[in-house]
Order: sequence, then C-alpha cells, then structure tokens
Amino acid sequence: MRNHPLGIGIWSIALTACIAFGQEPSTPEVETPTVAEIPTPAERSDEETEQQQEKAEHLQDTRQAINSIAESLRLVRSSIRELQAKRGNLTEDFEVEAINAEILELREKETSLLEEFSSIATGIDAETYEKESEQEFILEDEFHELLRPLVEELKSLTEKPRELEALRRELSLWKKRRVNTQKALENLATIPELTDDLAQQELEGVRELWEERAEQAENRVNAIEFQVEQAEENKPTLFGTLQDSAENFYKSRGRNFILSIVAFFATFFLFRFLHRKFNQYNPLNRKEETPFYLRIVHVVLSILTVVGAIAASFLVVYVAGDWVLMGLYIILLVAGFLAAKNLLPKFVEQMRILLNLGGVREGERLIYEGIPWRVDGLGMYCDLRNPDLSGGHIRIPLRSITDLISRKIDKKGERWFPTAEGDWIEYGDAPNSKVISQTPEFVHLIELGGAKVTIPTADFLALSPRTISGGFRIKSIFGIDYDHQPICTTEVPENMHAFLMKDLIEFIGDKDLINSLKVEFSSAGASSLDYTILLDLDGSLAARREPINRRIQRTLVDCCNEYGYVIPFTQITVHQAAGPDE
Repeated sequence: MRNHPLGIGIWSIALTACIAFGQEPSTPEVETPTVAEIPTPAERSDEETEQQQEKAEHLQDTRQAINSIAESLRLVRSSIRELQAKRGNLTEDFEVEAINAEILELREKETSLLEEFSSIATGIDAETYEKESEQEFILEDEFHELLRPLVEELKSLTEKPRELEALRRELSLWKKRRVNTQKALENLATIPELTDDLAQQELEGVRELWEERAEQAENRVNAIEFQVEQAEENKPTLFGTLQDSAENFYKSRGRNFILSIVAFFATFFLFRFLHRKFNQYNPLNRKEETPFYLRIVHVVLSILTVVGAIAASFLVVYVAGDWVLMGLYIILLVAGFLAAKNLLPKFVEQMRILLNLGGVREGERLIYEGIPWRVDGLGMYCDLRNPDLSGGHIRIPLRSITDLISRKIDKKGERWFPTAEGDWIEYGDAPNSKVISQTPEFVHLIELGGAKVTIPTADFLALSPRTISGGFRIKSIFGIDYDHQPICTTEVPENMHAFLMKDLIEFIGDKDLINSLKVEFSSAGASSLDYTILLDLDGSLAARREPINRRIQRTLVDCCNEYGYVIPFTQITVHQAAGPDE
C-alpha cells in the first residue's frame, strides 16, 4: 500500500500521543509522611503549576494530532469522491479496474486513519483490545526474529566493502553493455540506405534507440567510475578500520560484553566462596562419612553456581538492551546444550559419583595413572591422597575418574607404595639402589658409587622393585674336588660353617646382624662337589651386600687352604681317534 505524503508525519504524532495516553500512573503505597516530608505551600504551588503546565502541553499535542488526522481524513474522502465521480464517466473496463484499485487503497488508508484517530482520542490501541488471546507460535519465525539483529549487525560491519563491490559489479555490467551498443551501431552502419520508406523509417528508429543506449551506457560508465574512485579514496586503512571497529565495539557492545563477563565470573566466584564457607562451618562435614542428603545439597549448590553465573551474564545484557549480544548468547547456549546431548550419560555418571553412588566412592582405594590412591573427597574436583609419597595429595577433575573403579581398603592395613624414602632396593639387573625421594611424578634413586637415577613413578612400580632394607639373603655357590668325597657331607660343611661364621662376625662387626647362616651340600657337579651358602642378614647391611658376597668367596678359599681342600678347575677330556693302521 502506498503511503500518503501526510501519513508519515501524522503517524509520528499519533505514536507519541499513544505512548503518552498508554502510560498509567502507578498507585503508590499510602504512608504517613513525616514533618520533613510535608511540602510547604510554596513547593506545593510550584508542583501544581508544573503539573498543570504538563497537562496543558499534553492536551495541546493531542489536539494538534487529532486535527492533523481529521485533515488527512478530509483529503482522503475528497479523493475518494473525485475518483468515484471520474469512474462514472469511464467506458473501458481496464480504466474502471484501475480506478477501483485506487479507491480500495484510499479506503484502507481511511480505515487506518480512523483507527489512529480512535487510538489518540481514547488512549487505547484498538489492536490491543481486539487482538486474539492466543497467537500461533512458530519456532522458525521466532528464531529468525532472534537472529535478525545479529545478521543486521554483521551486515553493517561489511557495508562499505559490499557497496564498493556492488559498484564494481555494476561497472562491469555497463562496460559490457557499452561494448554491445558499439557493436550494434557498427553493424547498423554497414547497412546501406533502404529503398522501402517504411523499412528505412524503422531502421532509423532502431539506430536512434541504440544511439540512446550507447550514450546511456557511456554516461553510466563514467558516473560509476567516478563513484568507485571516490569510494576507494575514502576507503580507510586497515589499521584505521580496526581502530574504528574497536572503538565502536567498545562504545556499543564491548562495554556490555565486558560487563556481562565480569558479572559471570563475579557471580561464579561468589557462589563458590559461599559454598566453601558452607562446607567450612557446617558441623556435618566434620563426620568421617558425608551424609547422603548433604551430598545432594553440594550437587544442587554446584549446579546453582553455573546457572546463577549464566543468569547474571544474561541479566546484564538484558538490562543494557543489547539484543545482538543476547541473541549471540542464546545461540551459544543452545549450541552448548545440543553439543552436551551426547555427553548426557557421562553427566549422569558424574552426578552418581558426586552422590557417592557411582563406581568411585569416598574413602576407598583406586588406581589412577598406575599409582594407588585413597579417595578423600568427591566434588567437581576430587581429592586423592597417597600417604607414602612426598606431595602425595592431588586434585583432579571429576571427569577424569568417571571410568575408574574403586574398592574398599583392607582393614588389616595396606601399603600404599612398595618402598619408602631411605629404603635400599633391587630392580631388574640394576645394582643395589637407595630411594632418596618418591613423588607422584618420579622416584629418585642413588646407586652405589653415587650415580643418580630418575624413574617415572608408574614405570617404577612396573619394575616390581624388591626392598632389602627390611632384611635380605645372600646365596653363594662354592665347589671342592672329588678327592674329598668321603667327608663331603659331614666334615667339610661343618668346617666351612665355623670358618665363615667367625670371619663374617669379624667383618660385619656385630653378631646380632647375622640372622642365619647355612652351608649345605647341594649337588655333585661335573667336576666338583658343590655347596650352597645361604646367609640371612639384617636390613641395615643392605648397602654392604656386594662386599659381603665377595667376602664369602674369599673366606671359603681361606678355609680350603686351612684344611687342605682342593679347589677343582674345569677339566676337558680329549679322545683321540685311532688311525687306519691301528
């Protein structure tokens, strides 16, 4: 529908009047004023004068708006009467239809003006009175309405480049048209003058048409080229564009964005602080086992922390009236919910763990990254502790333990690590080593001689180290010649045992450190009668294990020298084959 020239101005005045009439004063609560609050007669007179002046101005504006609409109605109805009179003199059907269309348009304009007139006069919008109680909700339309401010904002950011690109496309089009017109005129120029007057007349008409087109194309090319040059000259630099964009962003939405982020984190940390204070002063938290209903309270508080922070961020944007940021936030929130749909099973499992109903439970033992831990607390971050490790207290996200399983701790007591700092150990083919430090990350060892070794803690456990600081055994093999076969099971082991005990006490310096010494006949070898020496020692001698092992062999050699026992050597018997003549 076409707009009447006076319609735009009238609509503005009518809209102002509607807003003024539509604002109903709120009824204040009745309170007993104090002496200081009772206005003086002079103040009351000034207020009444100001209110009367405002009412007078408001009535004057309303009167002007009503008179303007009445004048517009008069003009519209006069136009309708003129068109109706003109229609009576027409004979052609198409002319009558055109007049009817204009009359219909004016009737619609008349109806619109009457509604405006009623709205201004009564202060009530007719559409509000007559609208349906329920409107059809279409999700797609609502989503488009939500996205419109964001799309318009993005379009405004690229307005200048798009205008320049549109000018270039239009310039390219008119250049093609100019080429076509030139070709057309060249072709017309090759046609000789025709003898047929009608044909010649039509040819001249075609030539004039294409000459006009050529001139139009030339003019448009020149005009657009000038516009492109002006646009390129006024095109700001990249740095200037970025600077202007940054300034405009801060003045318009940057400030709202920063405030919303500040509101989010301020609310989040406030809720976290209150949650910690609740845990700190709640007497139920001092119990060894947290009650189930208290776990539910913790879960609810954790959820409210996130929901409250998001709500605070949205509230700041809503109060600022920044619908672009509001739409962007809603899109991000919906996208987050859609992305989290596949994570729902994990979310449910995490809630079960928080309620101490999942696979990992508080006060039990679990293996995390190859190391045993005791679960001391369950929350968004879980507390794990290993009392045998230095710094054996870590906090890990709840999601990291959702796939783990814990078990109850043995009441008889379990070791949380196979070694302790200061222990001497054996592992693999490495020499005896002393543990100088063990943490959740690394175990630091020092070998005899001072060499230092660092092994990741999980790898160290995989080596199955043996601790010898609590006591250890030395096993040694020694053999004598078959010449002593008659006394090999009686006299020889007794002499070796006595000789060894005497020498070891002297070498070690304390008899109590020798827990056990056995010399036993073990086997009749290929070239010797072999004895097994088993020596059990106190753990304090772990650092001297290798020297003691060597001392055993030396002492047994001295024993053989003392008693005349022959120490055999490996014998090789060579059998010579007989010759052909033998």
